[in-house]
Amino acid sequence: MRLLVKLLLPIFISLPLCGYNFASNDVPDLYLTSNTIGPLSAYQDNVNLNVVVHSKQKTRTFIDVFRCGPSKDDIRYSKRGNYRYVYNYTYELTFNIPTQDYLSNDGMYCEIRINNNDNTLAANFEFALKPIVTNKTINAADYVKKYFVVRDVSYHFEMSGMISESEIISFPDYLSYLNIDTYYKLTLNSVLFYTNSDLIEWSNAYLLIPDYQNIFPYITHAFVNSIIVPIKVVENEGECTFAFKNQMYVRQKDLKMSLLPKDDFVITNNFYFPVNEKEKILDKKIQIHLFGFGKGKTNITWSLEYLASENLIGKCETSQYCVVGEEV
Repeated sequence: MRLLVKLLLPIFISLPLCGYNFASNDVPDLYLTSNTIGPLSAYQDNVNLNVVVHSKQKTRTFIDVFRCGPSKDDIRYSKRGNYRYVYNYTYELTFNIPTQDYLSNDGMYCEIRINNNDNTLAANFEFALKPIVTNKTINAADYVKKYFVVRDVSYHFEMSGMISESEIISFPDYLSYLNIDTYYKLTLNSVLFYTNSDLIEWSNAYLLIPDYQNIFPYITHAFVNSIIVPIKVVENEGECTFAFKNQMYVRQKDLKMSLLPKDDFVITNNFYFPVNEKEKILDKKIQIHLFGFGKGKTNITWSLEYLASENLIGKCETSQYCVVGEEV
């Protein structure tokens, strides 16, 4: 599945944005490469675009002109550079893009004009920039057979023009339930999602576990009839799952849990359900809430039914282990 994410990634890379066009097998006489900029937000501080101009000819002089504004029909900024003598095929330019003045929610337009020393046009590179749309909230169940895409997370120049890249989040292995083989220990490694993002960060993540009959008396009920347990994202080559964020505490005789140290409780990295309380939690919806994930700061929710095949110890017909009495 990791391979699937990598293979699908090019599908969501936008086409060049108003760039310099040429045949696929023909390298143009002049082309640009650059650093990556973004994500960009509306009216943010100005950003530097560092451009390398590639030329096939060694003995040419150029003048660079940088123009931009709210749109192609509304150019408000223009800066003319000095004469530049091309040697060793490349030269570098730095443009300070006035995003603070012109990058609205509708975007902004820019162009880099490379003129010959007689002021005739050698090449023109047009591109548009847009602010990233962040903080959308999605339900994982709504994206089982499709992808959530955050567009315009970054930009850079390649030979064909300015490229806009997207962040992808997918749920091809989505399950609507947590199927635990044996009641007592809660595991989260069956909850999987995938991303092409190189920024694996988030602002907050937690489990919301229903507790209508107070089977977790030592954990604060932050919501009515529910407890909150902090979790974290664990990522491996684009595959993401969850684990518990902090060490917790459990009373061994009855598996009562606490998030804080208590007398007669021992440290654990696992989360347990109390002994003989299976019927009180079975078939209840456990929710996962993930906030501010990736460059798009996406909020994601899962609503998962808790299923457990067997008790660990209890009635023989419903438990992995049971005690059988002998007839006298």
